[in-house]
Amino acid sequence: MEIVELIYKSYPAFIFIFIRTTLILLSAPFFGVKGIPSAVKIGLSLMIAVLLLPVVKPVDIPLNFFAWVPAILSEVLIGAAIGFMARVVMAGVELAGQIVGFQMGFGIVNIIDPHTNNQVSIIATFQGILAMLLFFTVNAHHYFISAIAVSLKTVPPFSALISGGVISTLVSLSGGLFVTALKLGAPVMAALLFANVAMGVIARTVPQVNIFMMGFPVTIAVGLIVIGISMPVLVVFIQKLMVGMERDIFTLLKAM
Repeated sequence: MEIVELIYKSYPAFIFIFIRTTLILLSAPFFGVKGIPSAVKIGLSLMIAVLLLPVVKPVDIPLNFFAWVPAILSEVLIGAAIGFMARVVMAGVELAGQIVGFQMGFGIVNIIDPHTNNQVSIIATFQGILAMLLFFTVNAHHYFISAIAVSLKTVPPFSALISGGVISTLVSLSGGLFVTALKLGAPVMAALLFANVAMGVIARTVPQVNIFMMGFPVTIAVGLIVIGISMPVLVVFIQKLMVGMERDIFTLLKAM
């Protein structure tokens, strides 16, 4: 009854907290995938909003529809921006898999990703699943719950402002997507480059060898071997990216 009474007294603030929480969870990895029922997502958002309602400082929220519209849009943008930070990391890992798969000759060997309904490389799918497992290994899902609480303290409901600093922070952090992809794919790309150079030398020195028939299995074998050898380093690097996600989220909050 106390919870119901608290929500009734502070229902405008509760609405804004619920909107921000829902957008953050829908934009975050795992929570926003299509495989999770909508009822579970809404129920989790409601539970977190109720728990965080006492955290919010009392704010004078006018009961005016025209004043609510820009405030709600700001809450939507804040929630989407925080969730976008994690999407950048996951997209960087999957992009590395796409690049590596293309270099290995898996450019047409794609499968349907049930989360996005898009065709992705099998290497990208493998690295995406690995990144999702590491996401929970380092408790990265806790970052989003803490980010919701911190954002409500630093940027209370009806006081959000999307400034130029926020946009520049998003752009600079988004640029790390391509850097992440190149770092993750560098070992395989380098090994395949040397393999292709070696096959080119063989094709010039021994013309009798059918380099086209030999090239595909060699590049696939070299790629898989290098992926297997570099797996421990790959896991550590992805874990560091997940830990750095918390820093990026709070950097974004400071810019608001």
